[in-house]
Amino acid sequence: MPYICDNYSYTTSINSHYHSVGFALPQIQGWISAMGYGNEDYDWVFMPAECASGANSAVPVGDNLWITANLNDTTIGVVGGSWKFGDSNGPFYYACDYSTINTSQVSYNPRLMFIPTKNNIYNANYDKWLAKIGG
Repeated sequence: MPYICDNYSYTTSINSHYHSVGFALPQIQGWISAMGYGNEDYDWVFMPAECASGANSAVPVGDNLWITANLNDTTIGVVGGSWKFGDSNGPFYYACDYSTINTSQVSYNPRLMFIPTKNNIYNANYDKWLAKIGG
């Protein structure tokens, strides 16, 4: 289940600062066949919701999800694939199998994200982000 930290107080365990986005990630890894969208508060979340047969490197998304199913620990989702994977990953590649203490995710790329609506939660988080970076 993806969770969002609402106050930039990141920890390695789920606590009151984290809120569910409203859908679960697939329990199997592979080619992504469908994407999920967050609930009303997190309508900007766009993550894999299904990995099914029939999906491949061309259709419908063309990227992979790597996940550790039934993990009793917290992991971090890295997006975009590592530079060392070459053309075997793209902008929708998700690796949700890295420990929060793993430092190798620095080789991963960010991706552009469309934010469809601005609401009070978005505005509050944006203001916190600006204050954090000194903007």
